Amino acid sequence: MTIFKRNELTWYPIPRRILEEREALERLQETLYEEPHLREASLMIRMKEPTIQSLLTEMGHASMGGAKTWDQWHAKHCWQECILEFPSGELQNEGIAGFVQAWRMQGKVGIVLIEKGDRFSANGLEGKVSVKVSLIVGLMAYRELPEFRRALYAL
Repeated sequence: MTIFKRNELTWYPIPRRILEEREALERLQETLYEEPHLREASLMIRMKEPTIQSLLTEMGHASMGGAKTWDQWHAKHCWQECILEFPSGELQNEGIAGFVQAWRMQGKVGIVLIEKGDRFSANGLEGKVSVKVSLIVGLMAYRELPEFRRALYAL
């Protein structure tokens, strides 16, 4: 069954499946904001691209610098937490498939609605995944996601 909605100029069809998914996401959002890590996201600051790229470069140099260099870099950053956000369509991204499987097993994947301020290149019908991870894991997964479909928040 198709329901028709009117925009500014014309009527356009919206399949019932999409409306049901949107309603399910809205109900899910109400319950997920009760989870502490999603409330913490409002306290965290979205990291800017140059900062993330410098951390990724540092991580790359540390991994090539030998065990001692990596251990020092890891000790400095392993306890920092961040929240990685991306549209739910990216859950199918093969680059982060291993991360997604681990997050699902740990119950870390939270799905909420995409908001205007997220600046994702998405149509708004899909949800937004919010995962609380260590900074190192967040950087590794961030690197595998498309440029305009990812965000990393940290304190």
